[in-house]
Amino acid sequence: MTFSPDGRRLAIGSNGAEAVKLWDAESLQELITLPGEGSMFQSIAFSPDGRALAACNSQGKLHLWYAPTFDEIARIEAANP
Repeated sequence: MTFSPDGRRLAIGSNGAEAVKLWDAESLQELITLPGEGSMFQSIAFSPDGRALAACNSQGKLHLWYAPTFDEIARIEAANP
């Protein structure tokens, strides 16, 4: 498991199709389950800006997930009322 650089999110490796579960560190609520292939996701790391998350499964396959910023989300939502 690992915390995001700002300490607001906690990523915990899982097993099977549920590669990583992302939690809000303050409320302890699950935010999202990220899908993956394989088993026993370990070696989890956030990028320094907190927008990318990487996890390696027990077979050595690296999975990457990328998130937009809240500003990017707001711009998309504003353009599509």
